[in-house]
Formats: sequence, C-alpha cells, structure tokens
Amino acid sequence: MRLDFTICISILLAILFMGTAGAFFLYVPVLAIFTAVTLLLGLGLMFALGLIAGTRWRKSTAFPHRVVPIRRLPQSLSVVR
Repeated sequence: MRLDFTICISILLAILFMGTAGAFFLYVPVLAIFTAVTLLLGLGLMFALGLIAGTRWRKSTAFPHRVVPIRRLPQSLSVVR
C-alpha cells in the first residue's frame, strides 16, 4: 500500500512539473530562453577553456620559479656613498 501511494504521488508530481514547465515555455518566448542559455553556455565554456589553458601553461613553462639574486655594483661605481 505504501509503495503504491509513493508511486502515485511521484507520477502526479511529475505531471505537475511537466505542466508547470510547459506553461512557462508558453508564457515566455522560446527565443529569449535560447538566447540566455546560449550566452550562459558560451560564458561557461570560455571559463573552462581559460582554466584548461592556464593549467597547461603552468605545466609546460620552463621558468624554475626561484629567486635570482640582484647583482650589485662595486663600491667604486656606486652613486650612493
């Protein structure tokens, strides 16, 4: 009995959701939705491309990431005395 009730409620909620989504798509023009989805998808893909390119650059760079000491001028050539 309990399983039948759960299945019936699940089916009713699925029908309610489909009806709500259908009413939303009838109310809102589809072209505006496609435009927003395309912009968000492009933004997400560009962000992912930046992450991929950034990690590849860090892995392939030959820079050793160490501090190089500054070479100082000899005292005879120094301006500060």
